Amino acid sequence: MRIGRALLTLATAATATVVAAVTFAAPAHADSYTMYTRDAAPRGGYVTYDTAANYVELCDVDPDGFRVMLRVTDATTGQYKYSLQASGTGNCEYVTDGLGHPYDLADGHYITFEIWLYSADDGRTAGRNSATWYNCEPPSICV
Repeated sequence: MRIGRALLTLATAATATVVAAVTFAAPAHADSYTMYTRDAAPRGGYVTYDTAANYVELCDVDPDGFRVMLRVTDATTGQYKYSLQASGTGNCEYVTDGLGHPYDLADGHYITFEIWLYSADDGRTAGRNSATWYNCEPPSICV
């Protein structure tokens, strides 16, 4: 009888441990964010930030004569990181943390992305938009 109770106690403890491990798992987070310029539809461009794959993609998607501009800032430190531009319908610029500084954005920091359209012909700007996203990589820091 004692052996049976001991096994039942061990099984109950093991089950409780598994349940606790599942209960305290890191919260879900977004791996990828996308933001469009705020001009009239169709939008002129967009930026995608993928925290899991550590890349930023900026694309010009409208034949409107504007290029798409991007400014990236580490909002946690206030430090300007870099700028990109994409010009010509269907053209994209792509950077990854594998390129090193300044493209390796700090894990656990808030990163601000500012996107807008710019006309090289006359200097006009349009469609300005911005967002601040959390670089939650690795997921263990997302608690």
